[in-house]
Amino acid sequence: MRARVRSVWLAIVGVAALLVGGAAPGFTAAPPTASGASNARQEVPARLVRLTGDPAPGVKGEAARGRPDTAYVLVGGQRIPVALTLIRGVPTGAVLARLSAPVGGDDAAIGAALARGTVAVASVRVDPGERHGTDLGEHHVLVVPVYWESSTTDAGELARSFGAMADYYKRNTNAKITLATATIMAPQKITLTTTQRDECDYTAIESKVRTITGTTPHDRFHHIVAVMENLPSCWWGGLATLGPSATGDGFIWVNGYPLASLLAHEMGHNLDLTHSGALWCFDSRGKRVPLSDTCRSTTYDDAWDVMGNQPYGFGAIGAFNLDRLGVLGVGDRVVVPGSATVTLKPLEAGVGLRSVAFIDGNARYEIEYRIAAGDDRYIDAATYVDGSGVRRTRPGGGVIIRRYGLGWDNDDQEFDVVDFHPLATEETYDRHPGLEAGESFTWPGSRRAIRVESTSSAGAVITISRPHGDVVRWYGADRYSTSLTIAQNAFGGSGSDLFLASGNVFTDALSGAGVAGRAGSPLLLTPRDDLPIDMLQVVFDTKPPLATILGGPASVGTWAESLLESQVAKVRRLAGADRYEASAAISQASFTPGVDVAYVASGLVFPDALSGAPVSGLRGGPMLLTRPDALPDAIASELRRVQPKSVVVLGGPASINDAVLGQIAAAAGVTPSRISGADRYEVSAAVSAANFPAGTDTVFIASGAIFTDALSGAPAAVVHKGPMLLVTSSRIPDAIRAELTRLKPRTIVILGGPHSVGSGVATALQAYLRS
Repeated sequence: MRARVRSVWLAIVGVAALLVGGAAPGFTAAPPTASGASNARQEVPARLVRLTGDPAPGVKGEAARGRPDTAYVLVGGQRIPVALTLIRGVPTGAVLARLSAPVGGDDAAIGAALARGTVAVASVRVDPGERHGTDLGEHHVLVVPVYWESSTTDAGELARSFGAMADYYKRNTNAKITLATATIMAPQKITLTTTQRDECDYTAIESKVRTITGTTPHDRFHHIVAVMENLPSCWWGGLATLGPSATGDGFIWVNGYPLASLLAHEMGHNLDLTHSGALWCFDSRGKRVPLSDTCRSTTYDDAWDVMGNQPYGFGAIGAFNLDRLGVLGVGDRVVVPGSATVTLKPLEAGVGLRSVAFIDGNARYEIEYRIAAGDDRYIDAATYVDGSGVRRTRPGGGVIIRRYGLGWDNDDQEFDVVDFHPLATEETYDRHPGLEAGESFTWPGSRRAIRVESTSSAGAVITISRPHGDVVRWYGADRYSTSLTIAQNAFGGSGSDLFLASGNVFTDALSGAGVAGRAGSPLLLTPRDDLPIDMLQVVFDTKPPLATILGGPASVGTWAESLLESQVAKVRRLAGADRYEASAAISQASFTPGVDVAYVASGLVFPDALSGAPVSGLRGGPMLLTRPDALPDAIASELRRVQPKSVVVLGGPASINDAVLGQIAAAAGVTPSRISGADRYEVSAAVSAANFPAGTDTVFIASGAIFTDALSGAPAAVVHKGPMLLVTSSRIPDAIRAELTRLKPRTIVILGGPHSVGSGVATALQAYLRS
């Protein structure tokens, strides 16, 4: 969720100065809280603007690492600075700023109170009326050269630089993002006061440029670039809005250096890309190491991406940023939950698998392969001798790994290169962080290992493993963050649709989990009247083409729906008057007549449907809910419509009695079979035994008493082609032990935290792994 649901799923910003913006409309009543109670604080519609600045070309060392981001909200004509921690997960544009105390009066009075500090901005959230679409498509650039003393503009140089930038984006995104031929105006003289010059008043420059440009379109596909006479008081070489400006378009300032590489970097900011950097890690003695518990990020020190400072050359856009832009599609990126051996295509190939991701602890790692070709031809242009006496190329290619901090410990939303050949000093450009053929690295604590088996111009074969076995746990602080963690681990980046269901009312998700998995889409759980902010971040980052809400407004409220609509191009709701009608509606929207199989489970006893959800997704059949003693009319009608070739009833007579089986047969036209057991755990084992062969690679484990983890995990089980087995919090039931012994998987994924599945169970599961 760009993963902002960090992800969920996400720069260096200029000095604290403020853009010109229009007045915001009056404040509105706050939305209801998740409990349905009215919040006493007021919210005022505002506009969030964020700026990011970059040093002049050729600047190195600490001076090249920029300065903190600037963010502010426009309220009642006033520009109110806000801390980055306050806007985590909130995209630029229309927002609702919640006030620390109620304020009376009109827009101007509210803005004045904020400017005086008598009231503060307590929180910021996306305005549900604001829509954030994809950046894919054609963008238009208006270039305005400006001067106040003398013009040094070279029209030919500007045309070449902007042409090179346009070619760069077209080439690196496979023409999914294109820049129309830039319109370059004649040099324009503007008047700046001495104070404006001395204080680098870029706000004044923007205002004068906008007066010159007039009524240009104000949307994210239009950009204004002010190419300035060099102003020494400005520390930056380029400055840009991160995403849209106050007026809705992208704005870029160039401080006398109209280089194609700088222009491409600033355009990246307009496209919502933050900076990339490098990790500098140290052991307990202060020695440089690739990874440790003591690491810090150094912004820009990424030589392999347009959002780094490119000290060696103008390289290709990294796979992680291609994913953020929505360029990578199905087959271009995979997420590895446990062990795997994969072949990565060179990033320059432009097609095929170019990104592999996995999550370890509170960090996400993205892997790509770079060779000296195309835009990366510079990477082996010079050599140096490292601290071990090995001669290496700089910055070198090979397997490049970047880390992104999850859990909101990364305010700048930065991906950082892991340096596998660290030198003693940070102030050096003799670096070769990538792994070459035959090299390997084991994470601290032996949590994860990677080995580069071989490399060639065709690709790199890499093995990702867990030296101490593949029992992994996917969980978060609560059911909502757990669903997000599962989505990040199993699905990763852009391109897939999204399913959303209530974290409190489970029945809708029971019918929809298999459908989500069949579509290769995550299922996120949400409170009724809100979307968690990290979930909104993931939605904004991944830009799903379609979001499907499972259940009616009593399950997922209209406020949450409006927030979702602000981020997603198309939102649909599958619902009914009750859980049975909703189940039939989900099936009707997802399956055509003649399915191979339909599954029927109790709408009152949930564990059987939980175990069956991955199977329904893999087999391509609906999961339909029934009352224990009568087949609902909506379900009977849906069975007649889908005309299944077979029907499987999940659970014993205590869940669905034999009379219902007769009603199913009459509606479907086939005699149903039953998978049952003495309890939910035996049913879970029986469902697995009937559908998964011995040697299945991945098995998912969830609580048989706490259902939310299994609901979110069912789509993940579908995409990883593994069963869902239920356990108690403190033991592995005998039937599950027997099934694990038969399956002997390579990876066991525990869904949920220790409260759901205890640490003793996690330890015991190690014994069932394939050696």
